[in-house]
Amino acid sequence: MVRNTDEHKVVNEPRGGKGSMKLHKLMTEEELHGETTLIARVVLDPSSEIGYHRHVGEIETYYVMSGQGMFKDEDGVERPIGPGQIGVIHDGQCHGIRNLSDEEPLVILAVVVNKAVNR
Repeated sequence: MVRNTDEHKVVNEPRGGKGSMKLHKLMTEEELHGETTLIARVVLDPSSEIGYHRHVGEIETYYVMSGQGMFKDEDGVERPIGPGQIGVIHDGQCHGIRNLSDEEPLVILAVVVNKAVNR
């Protein structure tokens, strides 16, 4: 199967953050079969952020495709993150991310897996 992934949803103030992002879901809920919650290309607009939030019952991985960001980890420490780097958020942990650029988007591949699958 091949299909277009240009369709996206604009999310304003994602997870209580500022600005906006475009969420390109790469697979449908039916295709994911409940094993994975989300596989998406996330385009975080310039100077925008995904607010600090907790994941319960799932593990999320951010893979940065382009742009420069600041990843706020479970311990509350902010760390720079850029292309080719990942941020991993385990069950029960908190995180957030912000785009450091006021001109370029931060593009991330986000994968959220249900913890029950990882036994």
